[in-house]
Amino acid sequence: MKKINLYSTTITLFTFMQLSIVFYFFNNNNTSFLIISTSSYLLVLYVYLKRNKVLKKLDNALKEINSQQILIEKEYKIIQNYTLYSKMNLSWEITDVSDGFTQLCGYSKDELLGKKHSLIHRLEPTDPIYTPIKETLLKNHSFEGEFRNFKKNGQKFWTRTQVMPETNKNGKIIGFITFSQDISNERNIQKHAQKDELTKIYNRKKFNEELSYALNLYKRYKDDTSLVLFDIDNFKAINDVHGHLVGDEILVKLASIVDENVRDCDIFARWGGEEFALILQKTDKENALLSAKKIREIIINYDFNIGQTITCSFGITNFREKDNKTNIMKRVDDMLYKAKKEGRDKIIYE
Repeated sequence: MKKINLYSTTITLFTFMQLSIVFYFFNNNNTSFLIISTSSYLLVLYVYLKRNKVLKKLDNALKEINSQQILIEKEYKIIQNYTLYSKMNLSWEITDVSDGFTQLCGYSKDELLGKKHSLIHRLEPTDPIYTPIKETLLKNHSFEGEFRNFKKNGQKFWTRTQVMPETNKNGKIIGFITFSQDISNERNIQKHAQKDELTKIYNRKKFNEELSYALNLYKRYKDDTSLVLFDIDNFKAINDVHGHLVGDEILVKLASIVDENVRDCDIFARWGGEEFALILQKTDKENALLSAKKIREIIINYDFNIGQTITCSFGITNFREKDNKTNIMKRVDDMLYKAKKEGRDKIIYE
């Protein structure tokens, strides 16, 4: 059964009554009452029509509002599911986090709320890595960078993150907001492009990038930094006797054992052929010599399964104020050449 519109029914009855009255006064030649009656009817009809027009506008406005609300709810769900968002107070404790963020890192909201954001990075809140971030944010500026993070199960992932200060209406900072992008695949592709195809350590291109970065750090902070260049003695003769496949196996094994015995902060790369390069961060002359001696002994004592001992010659130099990539590489190469000229299996330091 259709719902009866009481207002419309009332107008219909009123119209019927009004027409009867008009007919009565018209038959009785009562002009004054006829005018009054007709005027009253027209006024009521005008109000009715005006009301319907307003109601129609209101109805359209409500439909538009409902439509916008549905769209907002859909967009909110998309933001929640696919945006990596988090919010922190001034103590860096997480106060809100998107569903997308929890899905990526494997933690539930309850496990994250109230915890320090450093939980995701597996670093102490006092770690020096946060110093430039804090300094930037407390100046009411945004900070953007790439961060290594860890999922609940220990799996590593990378994000490109923008951290912004959150302020109240008076402009006072009350917390921080982060928006992130998962760049793990991008990092993996980049990582493969930076690796030497044979030995899987850094290639020459990546080493040159790291050398430029290390030189800039040295000029800024003046921390002792050393550069080591070494190669395998008589490698051509080894290839001639045992073949290039055995030679390749030696390169792979040597790169692996050296890589296992340098620090995470050091940069180890294949410079070319049987030559390898190593940047030793925050390392002075004495400690650079100790590191080179350690590597030399490890190589000498390793059984490469070719019936002979493998030795290497080493050149070492320290970073200097006016160094650039060209002159520092020439200097360390000169040291390596001198070690080979003096009989090989030596460490020469300028």
